Amino acid sequence: MRLGGLVPVLFALGALCGDTTPNSTQTAQKDLVLLQPAGPTQPGLAADLNCNGFIEIRPGDDCLDIAERAGADERQVTKWNSPTDPRCRGLRDGHWGCVSVGPNFDKLRLRWRELILETDFPADSEPFAARLASLGRQAARHRDSFAPTTGQLWADLPYMYADVDINPGNKSVPLCCVDPDVAPEDESGPTPAVDTDVDSEDKPGPLPSADSDTNAGDKPRPPSSAVTRTFERLLIMANAWAQRGTGLTGDSGLLAVILEGLDRLQGEVYNDSQTMYGNWWDWKIGIPRALMDLCALLDGHLGADRVAGLVAANDHFVPNSAVASYRGTSTAANRVDLCRSIVFSGIFGSAPARLDVARDALPPVFDLVTSGDGFYADGSFVQHGNVPYTGTYGAEMIKGLAGLIPSRPSSTTAWPWTASRAAPSAAGAGAATTAAATTSWPASCC
Repeated sequence: MRLGGLVPVLFALGALCGDTTPNSTQTAQKDLVLLQPAGPTQPGLAADLNCNGFIEIRPGDDCLDIAERAGADERQVTKWNSPTDPRCRGLRDGHWGCVSVGPNFDKLRLRWRELILETDFPADSEPFAARLASLGRQAARHRDSFAPTTGQLWADLPYMYADVDINPGNKSVPLCCVDPDVAPEDESGPTPAVDTDVDSEDKPGPLPSADSDTNAGDKPRPPSSAVTRTFERLLIMANAWAQRGTGLTGDSGLLAVILEGLDRLQGEVYNDSQTMYGNWWDWKIGIPRALMDLCALLDGHLGADRVAGLVAANDHFVPNSAVASYRGTSTAANRVDLCRSIVFSGIFGSAPARLDVARDALPPVFDLVTSGDGFYADGSFVQHGNVPYTGTYGAEMIKGLAGLIPSRPSSTTAWPWTASRAAPSAAGAGAATTAAATTSWPASCC
């Protein structure tokens, strides 16, 4: 439950994209992976050896001694070179070791959970108490109306329609869900998810059909949006389970419902053999966005096999090729969201290579543009080639980068468009002057 502020959605990349020069403070946030031999003085080998810092070898040093000075611990050690360890080669007392570090996935998952819960607030005081109680009532309604059967977890939200072919072998795929990795010039991009369940007390509506399912703007939803919204309902319940003051904190029955829902979704539509149907945005951005938060909230309660299956599905829908080129649907705010989806696999799949892919795919979004998608010198923001979206996509992009910008000293180009236009719009203060900077989007668009 995000009760205030801009949640740093790419905090993990912030840790990985920081200064990599000797004596970097970033080492304290990561696992020590490898200590390589160097000379008697600190050499300028950072670029060659990808060093995050240098450690001086002292008489009698063992792996734990070096780990402590590097900000790691014995449990996190993967590979070592040390004078007194039989696995070590090439280092002598008085020499320096080049420390190369990788992510501490336990800490990254915990940190993400803390960001979601934002626990540093008085849960029993207003306005927090009322919001938490509302979250609990909302989760209880979803729990009580949970009625899983083939193709749906709730009667008002079927994600498998009789008139929509979701057979993995289906060769006839509607244009709206053509994989942008294959058709990168397709400018249809994600429709921001409008979940009327979130922060509302609305009762479930009538049973929708593929043709009648509508969003808050009374526009038809693509059938895949029901998959995203189903995951979002599970996320609402996970928030109520994990957050204080909801009346459902730690409730075993609620947890059981969430796990059953995840298993059914994995078995029916969200797995590594499923073909996308509906809107690609749901599979590449909407679902992994909800899943990453859900997995963080329930970390330690999902089971390794379940998490592995969710990560495998995300790898299937969001391969590295999703950010291989900066064009089509992989630009600006979409690029940030796709990187977040890849980070989900990196953190919960303990895959540092995926984190590297996301990190390396982000730099283009910091550049001011003179045409196409991105932020312009006057602070305005465009997505889909020529559509102004400062109040929606622009604000979401700021949120997505909130944890990254402070840790990238070289990314000062981001600040002009943040201060001049995007920040006032995101905060609401500039709503009057930026009202024209948001345009309604078609339901088939993303």
